[in-house]
Amino acid sequence: MIRSAVSKVMWVGRTAAAVFGLALVLALVFGVATMALAAVPGDPFRLGQTNGIDAMSTLVGNVAGPMLMLDNNSTGAGATALDLRVEAGKPPMKVNSATKVTKLNADSLDGKDSTALGVTIKTIHERVSECASTEGVWNECARVTVNVPAGKTYHVTALSSFSAQNISETDRNAVNYCPAIRGGSFPVQTCISSAPDAITIAPDITSAAAMSGEAGPLPAGTYTFSTVINPNLPLGFNTNLANTTVIVRDASVPGPRIN
Repeated sequence: MIRSAVSKVMWVGRTAAAVFGLALVLALVFGVATMALAAVPGDPFRLGQTNGIDAMSTLVGNVAGPMLMLDNNSTGAGATALDLRVEAGKPPMKVNSATKVTKLNADSLDGKDSTALGVTIKTIHERVSECASTEGVWNECARVTVNVPAGKTYHVTALSSFSAQNISETDRNAVNYCPAIRGGSFPVQTCISSAPDAITIAPDITSAAAMSGEAGPLPAGTYTFSTVINPNLPLGFNTNLANTTVIVRDASVPGPRIN
């Protein structure tokens, strides 16, 4: 009777030990496996896995070149070298330098494409002796073409300037000029200033003049802006230039308020 009872006790003890031993092994195995899913400070970075950590990691060094390079050799449509993700309203990156980064391009500014920002500037130069060689008529110099696309309306400011030489040794040369537009509802070159201006150039003297005007709103179409010059005597064949600068603004984009 006693021997039977002892045997049962020992069997129960061995069974309990086995169960506890198995539980310990399972705890160790699954415990280690669970810990492998979450990194702790000091752990190595594991490739191909999610490295979860709630502390900043810093790479510090002193090299004459990049500290880190990501090279993705995939040609897939979605291939990229870096993917930065943040919560809504948070910037994906910050820097401590204002130095320009070569080839780092932005596709939009404040959500607007460059065509919607409203300002484009272009300047054309031309020799006065080549474009205003005929006296008594309005000669177009330094032409600038502006294309207004369908659905758009533009305002254009034109700035005209030129220098010219009076080659006469006895007569004064009265030269009329203005910034002009041609195209759309303007079949011929038309001054966009309130009226043409004029300068009088003394014999064998070179003088310069400038004037500006604004046209618009201009509907869709092609327009030519120029500096038109009308001398009453021939102008000198030299290096004097006529210049036309246009400043094009999208009428649908209001400019900044000036107080």
